[in-house]
Amino acid sequence: MSYNILPYSELLKIAKAIIDSVPIKSPDRGIEMFELSHNVPVVAKERPRDGTFHTPKKTRDYEEAVRNAASVAMHRAGLRAPFAFPLKVVLEIRQAAPKSWSQSQQYLARQRLVFVLKRDMDNMEKAVMDACNGVVFKDDRQLVQVLKTNVVSNIPGFVARFSPIGLTTDETARTLAIIRQLNQGKLG
Repeated sequence: MSYNILPYSELLKIAKAIIDSVPIKSPDRGIEMFELSHNVPVVAKERPRDGTFHTPKKTRDYEEAVRNAASVAMHRAGLRAPFAFPLKVVLEIRQAAPKSWSQSQQYLARQRLVFVLKRDMDNMEKAVMDACNGVVFKDDRQLVQVLKTNVVSNIPGFVARFSPIGLTTDETARTLAIIRQLNQGKLG
């Protein structure tokens, strides 16, 4: 097996971009850099219908709430700046089952045997990622791999997990060690 080893100068660039993150280790997902959850029903990104180029108030309000939650979560995780490197995002959108559904339909939906296709998942993803733009990551062009699922849950909202792309687990661990040294002033 062959790995691309990044030059030290590239690792320093990545380390300066990450700044003091603490990885969440998970056996099935490897190392994750940051997890954001928001327990408010996801609002699909609405487009103006009257021919003007403005974002509707409902969408602006939702994006502002997510942006504030992301900012608080980044601060609590000890992250002082948005990520500036390619990212993989695993996004789980959780929706409540329609009230008209029977208990058996709701149970089947929670077991992922039937799905709610009430709203356009692409527009829900767009609202969440637009809100994270500039807070969690510098630009949405950094999102090079996105996996999204739409599930039925008693707690509507979303969970987004942001991971670096292009680094092996060992390289990520080395990068995090460099970050810690940078934060402690041991590296220039």
